[in-house]
Amino acid sequence: MMIKSAGAGLAPAHHARGIKIAVFQLCLIAKNERSRAIIRAGASPAPTVFFALFMQLCLSASAQEPALNETFAFRENARIQYDSTNADQWRDFKVIPGDKTVFYWQSDNHGDPGNDSECPAMLVFSIPADADHFLLEGKQISTNGGLYAQLCLSADRGWSVIANGKISGQRSVTGFWEVDINVNLSGHRSGKVYSFFFQRTFLKAE
Repeated sequence: MMIKSAGAGLAPAHHARGIKIAVFQLCLIAKNERSRAIIRAGASPAPTVFFALFMQLCLSASAQEPALNETFAFRENARIQYDSTNADQWRDFKVIPGDKTVFYWQSDNHGDPGNDSECPAMLVFSIPADADHFLLEGKQISTNGGLYAQLCLSADRGWSVIANGKISGQRSVTGFWEVDINVNLSGHRSGKVYSFFFQRTFLKAE
């Protein structure tokens, strides 16, 4: 999944992850090249200060990578509950029994592997309960409950409306849903632009 921020290329979530991946790749290259040098020399040359510092950076980057927990699920006979009069109110935001099929992506840290605050976020929307495929575009997303919520005391805490982009889905023969999401929205407090685009299999919630 990709998360972009307006005017800044990749958002911190995937910009940071991209840097870390690049560091790991450089670590592997450096380690392999040094191994080849040792073989060519027929002995173990003394480690250089640069190589020692570089390997310390590799170990540090590996140790600092926190786990990212995500859920891609749908719940039948459900609806989205939230306080429509107060976008800051996040404590009542949840999926409860209702008459729709509700889809949600949930992350324990805004989808940012470099963020260890464990502040949950959700992207949700709903469709008619009897649908076996759908296409939501633009304002159709918001009229079908399209919301992005940060469920903590963060900069954009509470919920923000999704009214731009496209979401489509097809129920598989196994009962799962293949969903394609490409949307963007503005944080209701900060005005920051969040963009989400990914294709995932959504599983039925337990």
